[in-house]
Amino acid sequence: MIIQFSEDIINAHNNISKFVHDYYINSERVRIMKVKAYKIISELFYFFMKHEHMLPSIYKHRIEFDAQRLFVANYEGDSNDDINDRLVIRYLYERLEEMNNQVSDKLEVSNLPPKNNATKIIDFYFSKKNKFKNELWNNNDDNDDIKKLLEDLKMEVGDSIEDRKIEFFALCKHIAKARVIADYIATMTDRYAEKKYNEIKSSNTAWSTSFYA
Repeated sequence: MIIQFSEDIINAHNNISKFVHDYYINSERVRIMKVKAYKIISELFYFFMKHEHMLPSIYKHRIEFDAQRLFVANYEGDSNDDINDRLVIRYLYERLEEMNNQVSDKLEVSNLPPKNNATKIIDFYFSKKNKFKNELWNNNDDNDDIKKLLEDLKMEVGDSIEDRKIEFFALCKHIAKARVIADYIATMTDRYAEKKYNEIKSSNTAWSTSFYA
């Protein structure tokens, strides 16, 4: 036996759905609020990506911890792990695909090692890095952040660690930072997010004292 609503209930449901869409979901006020929310969230995200020192301490510590965990899992882990379980390797693969679309002298991404061979993907990435340096370090927020992290790490460790490991750790930290910042913003209420956004935009903010209030 099939149970279903009566025709009157179906009509009532359809009328209510139409009312909700017309006067709430698709209303001008809600559309304006969506644009405002997108602006606030995106600007908070990019602000903290550039100024991670402004994050609460617990999130700054998480970035370091998560970066180390990603490095171990992606660089030193089992080379036969599936690429989808290894976030940084997948990121490298996607960067290579993007570079392949940007340059006339193709990277031959179609000849990349299988996605279940992380070690060979890393080798391929670094073998192409110098040849396609301009495409790899083009001007976008991701690459600017990775370059800054790389410079900071090299200042920190000097020549004690090979460049390839340092750069891979910079990639790990970039991804860890983005994920942690997204988690931080996700914990904010609407009012708190708007408060932080206004503090960023205010020229009178005393960063060292009021930003964490």
